[in-house]
Amino acid sequence: MKTIRIEDYLLEGAERAYVAVSPESERLLRDAVAYCSFIADEFDTAITPKQMVQLMERFYGFKSAPQAPAEEIDISMERKLYSVKGRPLPMKAALMASKTMARDGLRDVIARFASVNEAEE
Repeated sequence: MKTIRIEDYLLEGAERAYVAVSPESERLLRDAVAYCSFIADEFDTAITPKQMVQLMERFYGFKSAPQAPAEEIDISMERKLYSVKGRPLPMKAALMASKTMARDGLRDVIARFASVNEAEE
C-alpha cells in the first residue's frame, strides 16, 4: 500500500487529505476522483479533498491514511485529462456512463456536500 495525497490547486486553503491505495487500485482511485468531481458539477460545487476522501472511503472501499510524504492526485488536474481546450473527450462520456463508477447514494452525499460548501462561502 502507498499513500496518495488528494488536493485541489483551485481550492486555496483547502486542507489536503490522504488515502491508502494498492498499486492495482490506483487507476480506480483516479477514475473515481474524476467521476465524483464531475457529479459535483451537477450541483454547481467543488468537492474538497477531505470530502473526496470521505467519498472514496464510503463508496469505493479506500481507507484514509495519515499525513505522510506521498504522490498527489490533484482533483482539478484529473478533470483536465478528460477535455481538450474546454471540450470533453469521449472518455469523459464513457467514464460517466460506466456502471463500475456509479454507486447508490453517491449523488445524495455530494448534494449534501454542496449544501455545506455553499453555507461556508
